[in-house]
Parts: sequence; structure tokens; C-alpha cells
Amino acid sequence: MGADISIRTIKLLWGYSGNRCSMYDCRRQLIAEPTDSDPPKPVGEIAHMAGKGPNSPRYDDTMSDAARNAYGNLILLCPTCHAKIDGQADAYTTEALCRIKRDHTAWIEKSLKRMAPDVSFVELEAVANYIVSGQAIDGASYDLVTVKDKIHRNSLSEQAEGMIKAGLSRSKEVRSYLNRHPDARFGSRLSAGFVAEYGRQRGTGITGDALFLSLVDYAAGRNGDDLRRMAGLAVLVYLFEACEVFER
Repeated sequence: MGADISIRTIKLLWGYSGNRCSMYDCRRQLIAEPTDSDPPKPVGEIAHMAGKGPNSPRYDDTMSDAARNAYGNLILLCPTCHAKIDGQADAYTTEALCRIKRDHTAWIEKSLKRMAPDVSFVELEAVANYIVSGQAIDGASYDLVTVKDKIHRNSLSEQAEGMIKAGLSRSKEVRSYLNRHPDARFGSRLSAGFVAEYGRQRGTGITGDALFLSLVDYAAGRNGDDLRRMAGLAVLVYLFEACEVFER
């Protein structure tokens, strides 16, 4: 993926790409499903829209190394599409790739909103069970603030806000589900698991959108399936709204 690309940038790219190839005629899942003996495996590749080096396609000698390896110059692709854009650089110019990336991220956001009504309690329970596993209970209490306030306080972008709005469409149902769960401490353990993971992620130095997207991935059980991802987002946004996770 390139040693010069920051972890934060990698998380942003994978998160806003929805773990899918960004090419409009492909959009294949880029996380291979786990097997009986192997964990899930990322199979996507990060491509530079303006080339990484002087011998790379679409190289721009006026661009700084920092700009070359920034989120704005990167696109997530499957190996086949990566080879295609580099082998057909006249057709896939930097400008064309920027449009493809922009259209793809917009498509992902629309897909999440469209998919939200289809998430059932089966998926939500599967995600919750994954997250709860092995987590300690945290006794801290949290005060309610508005979602808008939290978005601002945590320096989240409009893209993250769009994902939060999609998750909000099911957050009340998540609350209802947790309230009637037969295990009275289930909701507390779920919250504690997220709080513990949030602290661990913050300890690595990531903040803002990168932290939010990393927690979406955690909530989905590191699973690339669209429904699992939407379910994980719904649970995370419920906790975000309730101020269990992120800065208050």
C-alpha cells in the first residue's frame, strides 16, 4: 500500500470507498471472506491518480511527495482495475480518476441510505455479539449532547455526517432492541466494548474521520458485507448519539 501513505489516509480511503473497487463498472468487494482457518483478507490496492514516481503513469513533477500520498490523490481499486488504469493512462487521466472516485463515494453514501431500512435485528444482533465478546465493563457515565455538536467537536467531515445520518435512521430501533434484550447488562457490555475500542484506537493517534471509519469497521466485525457494515454503522451511531463513544 506504500510506506509513505499514513494509516489515517488508508483508513479514510477504505472507509469512504465502502471496501469496494471505485471503478463504476466493477465495484467488487475488496475484503475476501474468512475461511475455517484464515481471517478476512484485504485484496484491494491503493493507486495514485497522479503518479507516485517519475516513471509512473500520470506523474506530475509539480506535486509534492506529501500531496502525492494524500487522500485526495489516491483511489482504491481491485488489482485488475489498478492494472487497467495504469496500462491505459491516456484514457484514465488524473481528472478522469478524480471524477470516478467522487462518483463512487457519492454512490456509497446513497447506497448506505437506501440500505438502512433493510437492516434487520438479525444483523444488528450478529454485530453486537461480535463486539461484546471479551470486552470489560466500563463504569463511566456520559451526558447527552446533540449529534450536530458531537460532529463538530470530533472534527468530522460532511462525508462522515452523511454516514451518521444514514445510521440515525435505525438508531431508535437499536435502542428499542437493546432495551428489550433478555440480558439486562447486554447494552452496557456493548457500550463498554465500544468505549474500550475507542480508547485503543485513540491511543494509536488517529482522530476525526479516520477514527470514525475505523470504528465502523470494528462494529461490522471486520466484515466487508454491505448489510453487516450498515448494521455496524447503525449500532455505532446509536452509541454516538447517546454519547457513549467519541468526545463529549
